[in-house]
Amino acid sequence: DFLNHNEKRSGGFVDLHNNTGRKTLGTQNNLVAKAVRYALLGGVAAAVATPAMAADDAAKNDDEKIVITGSRIKRTDIEGPSPITVIDREDIEASGDNSVADVLRSSSFNSFGSFRERSGVGNGATGNATISLRGLGSNRTLVLIDGKRAPSSPSFGGGSVQNLNLIPTAAVERIEILRDGASAIYGSDAIGGVVNIVLRKDFDGMVLNAGVERPTQEGADASYFSITTGVSSAKGNITFVVDHFERDQLFNKDRDFTSVGLSVFGFPGSFYAFDPNNNGAFVGTFADSRCPTNLGDSQEFPNSLLRFGGVICGFNYAATSAHSAQIRRDTLFVNANYQITDDIKMKTRATVSRVNSFGRYAPAPAAGGIPGGGAGGLFPSMDANNPNNPTQDPTLFPGGPYDLWIFYRNVPGGPRDSNVTDTLVDLNVGLEGFHEFAGGGDWSINVNHARNKNIDLGTGYGFGSLLQQSIDDGSYDIFNYNGNFDPAVAQSFGHETVFEAQVINFSVDGLMSFDELFSMDGRAVPLVVGFEYNDLDFFQVNDPQSNSGNVFGTSGGDNIFAARFRKSVFAEMVLPILEDLEADIAVRYDQYSDFGSTVNPKVSFAYRPTDDLLLRASYGEGFRAPNMDDLYGNRSQSFDSALDVWGCNNGVPNTCSTTQYQNFTGGNPNLDAETSTGYTAGVVYTPIEDLELVLNYYNIELNDGIALPSLQGILDNDNAIRVAGGAGDPRVVRSQNGGISFVNRLTANLATFKTDGLDLEVKYEYDAGDMGQFSFLWETSYVLSYDSVDQSGAAADVGVGEFFADRTAQPEYRTNLLTTWTRGDFGVNLQVQYIPAMDHIDTTTGLVDDTLDSWTTADLQFTYNTPWNGKVVVGARNITNEDPPINTTTMDSPFYADTVHDIFGRVPYVRYEQSF
Repeated sequence: DFLNHNEKRSGGFVDLHNNTGRKTLGTQNNLVAKAVRYALLGGVAAAVATPAMAADDAAKNDDEKIVITGSRIKRTDIEGPSPITVIDREDIEASGDNSVADVLRSSSFNSFGSFRERSGVGNGATGNATISLRGLGSNRTLVLIDGKRAPSSPSFGGGSVQNLNLIPTAAVERIEILRDGASAIYGSDAIGGVVNIVLRKDFDGMVLNAGVERPTQEGADASYFSITTGVSSAKGNITFVVDHFERDQLFNKDRDFTSVGLSVFGFPGSFYAFDPNNNGAFVGTFADSRCPTNLGDSQEFPNSLLRFGGVICGFNYAATSAHSAQIRRDTLFVNANYQITDDIKMKTRATVSRVNSFGRYAPAPAAGGIPGGGAGGLFPSMDANNPNNPTQDPTLFPGGPYDLWIFYRNVPGGPRDSNVTDTLVDLNVGLEGFHEFAGGGDWSINVNHARNKNIDLGTGYGFGSLLQQSIDDGSYDIFNYNGNFDPAVAQSFGHETVFEAQVINFSVDGLMSFDELFSMDGRAVPLVVGFEYNDLDFFQVNDPQSNSGNVFGTSGGDNIFAARFRKSVFAEMVLPILEDLEADIAVRYDQYSDFGSTVNPKVSFAYRPTDDLLLRASYGEGFRAPNMDDLYGNRSQSFDSALDVWGCNNGVPNTCSTTQYQNFTGGNPNLDAETSTGYTAGVVYTPIEDLELVLNYYNIELNDGIALPSLQGILDNDNAIRVAGGAGDPRVVRSQNGGISFVNRLTANLATFKTDGLDLEVKYEYDAGDMGQFSFLWETSYVLSYDSVDQSGAAADVGVGEFFADRTAQPEYRTNLLTTWTRGDFGVNLQVQYIPAMDHIDTTTGLVDDTLDSWTTADLQFTYNTPWNGKVVVGARNITNEDPPINTTTMDSPFYADTVHDIFGRVPYVRYEQSF
């Protein structure tokens, strides 16, 4: 029910000159297959109102030159002045991955990992997956589809981040990764690099594809199927793809090492006591007397236990929460071309994609506040004279009764469930052709309209005002002091949340190329000029109660209605300085309606002293415009874990281990755009025909970087200021006893950010005659430095080869080795991935106090091409069933680095493909 709401590369060299998109397993094509294919295509052709279309005879020798990501000028060489990695269709299939996000996630250039679909992340992001090149963040990696900016996800602030899960894997012809900044070519966000997803076109035939995955450990079973078909005529072609993928949830309890995660927000609860007769002096921390001493000891409270010396009733939130979300993706993709005249072609591309995801998080926590607003007026709290106040017992609290600040989790209200629907409708219509001016060239004009919508329906949340009211009027005996605790009262606090967000993009762009604007020493000087206009509308809306801050257990709440338009012009020229030396010069001007304008140049050099050697270098400037959420987001509540160093060193209770603290995040309308400078230098050497060696150096410096300061970074800065005799970081709000009431974490322009590193690739092909053909690819991305200083002058919590309590990991390098063997109809692919060990640094001493082990995984795949144009694929990812490196001492739950490692274990799969 489509409407139901509920890098690897091969060792060979990629030939992009023949971009036909055809998968050839034989020439058989019977009448039944033709009839089925034409029947399917007939309906699609009518839907797009364009005849089946794209004439090869009008190509004007386009197969001799191609446009590679990072430039708009056609070239005959794949390797040019900018470093490009190509993942072709065969590489995608050999990986065994079933989404674009999974293919990119294993790339060594995804240095520190990236966001993947997970449960309980809030703001509709449950079904999202992104890519982050160079560890600079998903918002600084530009994703293109066929060279055009992909629609942004409404779940990440309505700006620069794209949800890769909305892209149908079956429709992808190849993926090009530009490992260089390209703001001069594409504008905002192309700081860390560019990923260009090239979709299938000119496809002739039909391919049916289906498969299943069955992990040997519990959870995350998956299945998928796709239909890819296309026809061509003398005047054009049409390609049609239907793609379906679904994967089950994986719960934290399904793995021993993630099955326990403790929170101070418990059930039964705990409280801070304050003496109203002594100016509200802090008395101590106490747990509900019903709290068991061990997990599982109590049938009534099976997920609770005493911790912190018996003064806090902890709750095992991992017992009920899902680790990975349930995903279902359905996509319809159509690509059509029609030759209007010999020199003019019409192009149409339409994508409709829907991702349904389901996530589960532990029951909602509620943060406490001192009665009378002493802790900011937060709930829940209890007055000293409340009849259900346990400190009225003089035998236990001889100095009582006391005012209480309560830590509570609404377990009777059930877990928090999130049902999310992401829907994308993307339509692009364009004309392209040829002209005879200045040596001739191409021209094109395109109109694009994309609507990306997200709806998140949540259950298990609670009305804070009702909780507080029931405590005040005595109807909720929250600590069972009078023996009349009633779970039904707690269930009455329930609230269903609604989060809806949408990004609408309308754009018009055009360009004109001149193959020989003029000549230098008899060599042509090409030029491309163009323009873009983009209109973006963004909104995100929460239900009124969540927006008012009256709902506990949610990080949502802010409503944003914003719009901007952008006008851009650009130019690019290649100058043949010497016979073997060329310079590519590009410049772009962008004007934004809401924060100003920017000019970004780039110059690249390519020098070929011999046929087998290429030397290249580049320098460019870049920028990133603030997201709508960066600028206009209101305060949202969250509970992140960190270590309060100052509190621990000064005797504040319950602060000497990582603990969840209430914090509020939000936008900052005074933000400036980020700016960057970057340069690269590299060499490509081909000593023999089938061996290629590539070495590339990159260096990126980011200024005024927009980021959400980390909770740990703020607390460390607070400690540093207090140790120096100051009043502490003003973002940290503390109670009278020195404990943290809450922390304000607004987005900010960080002062500086620098990173540099090396990429190494070795590709080799070997023909062993009767033994078959072998190909090898070894790639390594090595991070030399990764440094940041925030606006207060304090070093941020980053460091090469380190990991942090919030599970952020920054390995020093990542390396992949792919080996392929083929002989006749048989093939074998083996990929080995290695992530080295990382250290945890004690922020108080600067010394290594713990280590996260290295991780090696191997993926193995066997293929067989049948005599009837079928293909059988059997394989397994992580064949040795390696669990991720675990650290329960200095890491927060789920105790592994989930951005770079994964939890799925061995994943056997089988796939069948039939071509007609």
